[in-house]
Amino acid sequence: MVELNKNTTIVPVEKPNQLIPMHWFNLVDSEELHKKVDRDVNLTDVFGCLMALQPIEEITVQNIRVEKKRDLKLQNIRGEQVTITLWAETTTSFQEDALQSLSPPVFIVLTSLKVKKYKGKPVLGSTGSTVCIFNPDIPQLSKYKQEFEYLKTSIEILQTSAEKYGKGTIMADSEQKTIEQLLLLDPALNKNTSFVCQATIVDYDLTRGWWYKSCPYCHKNVKNTYGTFRCFEHGPLEKMPESCKHDEGSQPLSTNSAKISAEFSNLVVPKIEPADKTPISALRSKSQTKKIKDMYNELLFTIIYEYANLDNY
Repeated sequence: MVELNKNTTIVPVEKPNQLIPMHWFNLVDSEELHKKVDRDVNLTDVFGCLMALQPIEEITVQNIRVEKKRDLKLQNIRGEQVTITLWAETTTSFQEDALQSLSPPVFIVLTSLKVKKYKGKPVLGSTGSTVCIFNPDIPQLSKYKQEFEYLKTSIEILQTSAEKYGKGTIMADSEQKTIEQLLLLDPALNKNTSFVCQATIVDYDLTRGWWYKSCPYCHKNVKNTYGTFRCFEHGPLEKMPESCKHDEGSQPLSTNSAKISAEFSNLVVPKIEPADKTPISALRSKSQTKKIKDMYNELLFTIIYEYANLDNY
């Protein structure tokens, strides 16, 4: 931003020595993004080919406020992609009408972004100063046009969060297992393996309560110490954690989590198990039997091994 005051002097230049560009950005290459993670003193500008776009959606942030959000995917000439999340007003100021009038490939600059890390990769998020500019007049544009001249397909439309996580999509590379088979698996040997299991909920384990007791400031777990709830970061809490149960005559529910909590607290699920299926209690017994058998075999092996070693003395 340039600020003019009473001491500013404006001198016209009839023949400038160099051409003043219409746009100028401090672009950061994707290989350098990891150096910008959580360093927001100087915000980040990026440029690339727009490959995918998500419709605007509303999500609840930290169970406090509802924000508008949409994701973009940009690709550079090396084929590397980066995800950019637009928030709040930036999602609505995105020039969607202008985008629809452009034929692919479409190139875009996004300015004033924050860089975070998600699943080990840098991701970018908008700020209140973020601006989106299509096909900007910059030196990199001509090279990108040459590299992406093959791209004639329309921009991919990404799924919203509700579509992505709300439906029971089954991954193609996931093996289907029954509950009985899952209980017999060794967690250490299947740590990074995905399985698909179709089941019916017949009961809830409420031995530790049905709601999460958290700090009202940081939303982390709190411990009950002699009747006083204590947060690791904020110490003893003056306000005790409360459930989101909705009583008649109280204020209307304002968040999705509160609505779900109210429905859950009034939910009654009959304990019905299909006649042709093994009862859940029997499955637990089989799992426990296997564990006991494994412990017995291990103990027996140890005794035999120690006994065999005694013969060597």
